[in-house]
Amino acid sequence: ALHQDRVAVIMRGVPGSGKSSIVSQLAEAAEAEVCSADHFFMENGAYQFDMHRIREAHVACRERFEGACEGRVPLVLLPNTCVKAWEYRRYIEIAKRESMSLIHISEPTRLLSISYAVFCLKKKKKQQRQK
Repeated sequence: ALHQDRVAVIMRGVPGSGKSSIVSQLAEAAEAEVCSADHFFMENGAYQFDMHRIREAHVACRERFEGACEGRVPLVLLPNTCVKAWEYRRYIEIAKRESMSLIHISEPTRLLSISYAVFCLKKKKKQQRQK
């Protein structure tokens, strides 16, 4: 059975398509774990990309995603390029194995729809605080 209170969001798209911006809005709206390969390249608050370490970055990202899903985090956000199906298939398998609801967004350019999702998450968070 799916747990409606636990959601994994896989957001994929080319660099510059708005993945990180949208994920930061979602993360502010709800208790979330952000799992991004870009985090691997952050050093002292600066992004230091190294093409030779991209595989390591994705392994670290997948491990963080899996740990968050297994750790019962209510909202797990994955903003990665993942242009090819094999690049995100494992994330889908992990979310399904953990019985999480799954939202898959490709090329996040529909900002109005994303804004509505952020609104709903904020509303849900407010309702949970009032309980």
